[in-house]
Amino acid sequence: MVAILVILFVEIRTKPIGLKSVPSKDNLPPEITKLRQLPAAPLFIYPFSHGAKYNFLYLYYNTYFWHPMVNGCSGHLPRVQGLRLDALISTFPESEALDLLAELGVRRIVILKEHLPDHDTETAIDRKLREWVGMGRITDTGHGSLYELVR
Repeated sequence: MVAILVILFVEIRTKPIGLKSVPSKDNLPPEITKLRQLPAAPLFIYPFSHGAKYNFLYLYYNTYFWHPMVNGCSGHLPRVQGLRLDALISTFPESEALDLLAELGVRRIVILKEHLPDHDTETAIDRKLREWVGMGRITDTGHGSLYELVR
């Protein structure tokens, strides 16, 4: 009887799982729509966190364009990949991170401005990407930017 009461008490105190809304097909960011028009190529979406802060959203977006993503993970993350992602997080958009992305075969970088802390961060990222040899911006929609790695 005590065990049943404990189980009932635990069940009553549980909270529902919070759900995050995601844009519908008609309300996708323009960069995501643009990717649907381009041939598939490995890409990196920024900003990126090692946890699930943005990953779930990026994986959801990927169902609309189906390009390989270096920062998309849906399960086990091998140690080597985790170390590389840590290096990207800590150094992006410095040339070390861009060199690593090129080494990984990345052809495109998507910057989603809605997740950046401020306009200065966006400006600094844009400047660094344009300074790096072999990087050209395909589009800037106001919501984000799409860059092509042309090395």
